[in-house]
Amino acid sequence: DLADQIKRSGVPVTSVAVAPSSIGGPAMDRTWDTDDIEGGDIAPITSLMIDGARTEPLDEFSPRSDDSPAEAGRALASALGLNSPVTEAAPASGARVLASVQSAPLSTRVGDMMRFSDNVLAETLAVELSVATGGPATITGGAEAVVKVLREKGFNVSGVVLRDSSGLSTADRVPARLLDQLVSAAAGDSHPKLRPMLDTFPVAGGTGTLAERFAPAE
Repeated sequence: DLADQIKRSGVPVTSVAVAPSSIGGPAMDRTWDTDDIEGGDIAPITSLMIDGARTEPLDEFSPRSDDSPAEAGRALASALGLNSPVTEAAPASGARVLASVQSAPLSTRVGDMMRFSDNVLAETLAVELSVATGGPATITGGAEAVVKVLREKGFNVSGVVLRDSSGLSTADRVPARLLDQLVSAAAGDSHPKLRPMLDTFPVAGGTGTLAERFAPAE
């Protein structure tokens, strides 16, 4: 979409540069295993990615890139027919916007996160939550925002320790009590905005990451 819009703008483009990430702090929590990038479970969390940093976008278990901004820049350059190297540069103040795209609706991204246990989506959504509630655009800020909002909505977050929002960290601690409260709230009447979450759970033997688990015996 970006390439098509740029071409229609009539502005000749000779090179592509990507802006520095607007997500601050470390792009990987220190408790994460870097082998999980190749394993497809996580990628460095930055503000520019294409296909969730998957190296094979149509394979939900494919490895992820450890330099997704550059990969996104190269994808745009290729779509524009450019062979020049992709660089990093901050946009000039008042620069003309040639093209723009937006993410899928929040409900769609939450559904994908849940069905496919997508850790990258979990982390980026948490960063968005932090920014929306006045916090920093960092992995730590995202985790703190999750706990903050749950507390404000009346959930018992005692005993909760979050290093991240995806659950990859071995330092995370979430009591089963809280998980029970959340699912019960989604199924009940106290928090109707949570109800759509019920449709996003992977189904054993049917959908998402449980599609090939607990399948009925033949």
